[in-house]
Amino acid sequence: MTPQQLEERLRSGLGHVLMTSAFFDALHLAVWEAVSNAIRHAATPDPAVDVRTEPTGDVVVTVTDHGPGFDRAEISHITAPYRGLALIAANVTSVAYSPAPEGGTIVTLRKALPRNDR
Repeated sequence: MTPQQLEERLRSGLGHVLMTSAFFDALHLAVWEAVSNAIRHAATPDPAVDVRTEPTGDVVVTVTDHGPGFDRAEISHITAPYRGLALIAANVTSVAYSPAPEGGTIVTLRKALPRNDR
């Protein structure tokens, strides 16, 4: 998956949402980092990306890979600015990591639309 393919997937999934370009760019950056991590560290060439909105006004994107998984607590020392996980966290409202049922990791990124974007 290329950044352009991801952008198309996000725009397609969020076509009905009115958002600023800054909001979209931050979301795209965070999701691209999650996808890149899945490709690089989990050896998943085309991770599953699901895009949805919730009635609360949150945009929720999940990125699922089929790699060996990881323990977030074991890499809590990765906090330097612009490192992968820190970059994701800096660009979304919240991020959660959970094991995928078939193995691998599900990264759930949640970004709340600002009140004036809803």
